[in-house]
Amino acid sequence: MSDREQVPASGEQVRTGSSWLHLPYSPATRRLLLLVWMCFLVRGFFYSSLFPLWEGYDEFSHFAYVQHLAVQGELPVLNQTRVSREVHESVRLVPLPWMLGELPPPHVTHDAYWQLPAEEREQRQQQFRALSPEWASQPAPDDLGFFWEAQQPPLYYWLFSWPLRLAAGSELSDRVMLLRWLSVGFASLVIPLGFLLARRVFGEDGPALGSVALVAAMPELMVDICRVGNESPAIVLCTLLLYFTLKMAEGPERVMSGWLLGLILGLGLLTKAYFLAALPALALTYAWRWWRWPGERRKIVLHGAVASAVAVLLAGWWYRYNLLLTGSLTGQGDDAALREMPLLELLGHVAEVDWYRAADSIFFSHIWFGNWSFLQVRSWMYHSFRTIILLAIVGLAILVWRLWRKQKDSSSLPSATHLLVLAAFYGFFWMGLAYHVLVTFVNQGLSDSTGWYMYSLVMAEVLLATLGLFALCPARWRRWILPAGTGLFVLLELYATHFLLIPYYTGLIAHKPNGHLASFYVSQFREVGLGAVLERLLVNKPAFLSASVLVVLWLLFWAATVGLVALSVRASQKRSSCAPT
Repeated sequence: MSDREQVPASGEQVRTGSSWLHLPYSPATRRLLLLVWMCFLVRGFFYSSLFPLWEGYDEFSHFAYVQHLAVQGELPVLNQTRVSREVHESVRLVPLPWMLGELPPPHVTHDAYWQLPAEEREQRQQQFRALSPEWASQPAPDDLGFFWEAQQPPLYYWLFSWPLRLAAGSELSDRVMLLRWLSVGFASLVIPLGFLLARRVFGEDGPALGSVALVAAMPELMVDICRVGNESPAIVLCTLLLYFTLKMAEGPERVMSGWLLGLILGLGLLTKAYFLAALPALALTYAWRWWRWPGERRKIVLHGAVASAVAVLLAGWWYRYNLLLTGSLTGQGDDAALREMPLLELLGHVAEVDWYRAADSIFFSHIWFGNWSFLQVRSWMYHSFRTIILLAIVGLAILVWRLWRKQKDSSSLPSATHLLVLAAFYGFFWMGLAYHVLVTFVNQGLSDSTGWYMYSLVMAEVLLATLGLFALCPARWRRWILPAGTGLFVLLELYATHFLLIPYYTGLIAHKPNGHLASFYVSQFREVGLGAVLERLLVNKPAFLSASVLVVLWLLFWAATVGLVALSVRASQKRSSCAPT
């Protein structure tokens, strides 16, 4: 990769064609893509209906932020603004995630809730249904009412405050479900956008469709988006940013097209602070363009300047506000707590961190974590996925070596430019997670981070892993890689949903004194009966979500989940139908 042509190398030509919003593909391709999209939505609506109130990661705090903007019309202030009295009282009444077990009575976790007398549970449910919507405008009465998501950028909360205003008179459970379903709908845009991105990388419909089918089958992605929270737009904006960065990196573009890249970046920065990790990735991409096309350097610099100016105009005010308020660009609690510590002193603690434990925590919570109760599947299941990831990394190393050596069959290799962009975004995001691990360790003594953040770059992850596994396998086996991966995620999900989530949320299993979760046996379900399980799953849910509706959603969930494997197999038989857009 040492040549310096002024025109793109073979396999990296400037792609032209129809607008990216148009899908100029065969009817069969469009049908398959639409079916994958529908499967994503069906699965998301089922999970949104299944999860108990406030079981999603930090969900009540995210909802409180949306509600504060809808009712008060102003940004909350970290450690000063309290959640509403309505949210505060609901947290005292409903069964809470295992991670909130330290809250004092009358707060109870799922484990303790199902040990309460039936009369007390019914009284709590009646009190929950009787919560006054007027309490939405009243602050919580005590200091437990502070919410910690106030440091989050405001775009998601501002957008979702509008539908919440329209539903202001409805019950709390109805409003939460509305925002959950809207979040799922927003996140589902990753399917068509991810297809366009994958189509640009692979140059064929089959693996592009297989990639988005794999994404739609990822259970932890569903856990991440089927709640009130700002991950849904972040995933979509990250995918858009990757697409247009790839397009920009393939060849010289018009200077004014930089405004679109800047717009997406600015919106991303107003959604999640981890978009800051995209800045060095974009800088590296511009440097690559500047090196590849010396004759276009002035245009490249101007393009980057336009993109930067637009992003700063959109999002600069928020990060200045955060810096003034918390002393940290991100506003994240551990980062803000260490604002007085010089960077060199902070980096001096790198060797003290248990990096193996940190990587483990990120990996486990990326493959599957059961919501805010942090339920986990069997360790050998995680190790199976880890083995696949390690093989993909080996394959990527081989792929880079082949590109470097310019082998005779290099026309069959992916674009070096595409590989660079995907690896840059993914690699710098990992560096951002490593920084999060470091500040968490220095401030709390914990070598941990959260792997579900990685789903913002789910398309980059799937594409890199697929390219790496392609490099390891004979050509005749490659078409089965994506269907096999989809099948593995489906098996993981069906086990986790039916042997962990549903039994735990209905009190059939609970945590042991050592913190481990008890095993579930089918005989326990037979003893309780389907009617009782459905009744418990519907506790504190909207009135329209009846037992029959939940059963229908469950059947559709099964059809969509198993259907993704069939769609992936069908996609593996397809070849290119047109040039990339």
